[in-house]
Amino acid sequence: KEGGFNKVMFVSDSEKNVFMVLYSIEQTPLSYSDISMRTGLTELAVKAHIFSMINKSIPITERQIDGQSFFRLDKKFKELQAKENILKIEMDGF
Repeated sequence: KEGGFNKVMFVSDSEKNVFMVLYSIEQTPLSYSDISMRTGLTELAVKAHIFSMINKSIPITERQIDGQSFFRLDKKFKELQAKENILKIEMDGF
């Protein structure tokens, strides 16, 4: 129950793609456009998937820079995902 994250959350395949982009970045937060380019999804789809994952209590942080939203995955959750695979994502597929 480290960091308060102890339950498996269901994420769709498209959400997994967005999650893995956020999971793979180190420091620089990404915009909808950045994530869209990396996943092949539309910006609208990326926005919907991020909103959905936030509603599922996946700790994605948003930062506003010059009126544009940028996102990154909470560092503690990222570490926990690496250790315990809370989201049950097969890393071989990415």
